[in-house]
Amino acid sequence: MPCPKGESPWGGDESILPMPSPWLSRLATLKAARTAARGIAPHKPLMLLTVIDLIESGDISDGWIRYDVRLVSRFRDYWELTARKLTSFS
Repeated sequence: MPCPKGESPWGGDESILPMPSPWLSRLATLKAARTAARGIAPHKPLMLLTVIDLIESGDISDGWIRYDVRLVSRFRDYWELTARKLTSFS
């Protein structure tokens, strides 16, 4: 439902946006492991991205994350994409 002219959907002044969710700040500061030999190891962020992707595609619909071929395959897809990007920056 649209807001009346001049009103913010969050109430109050339109120039003030709502504070981001605490989850957004947690995601933004998610730590990835680093090693001297290999540099950054983005396993944790990639697994989170994989799970989010599987939820959006409907492969996870009951709240249970199963270690199955879909999870592994999607994680490997993201891993390969990330590995190519990381090596192209080196």
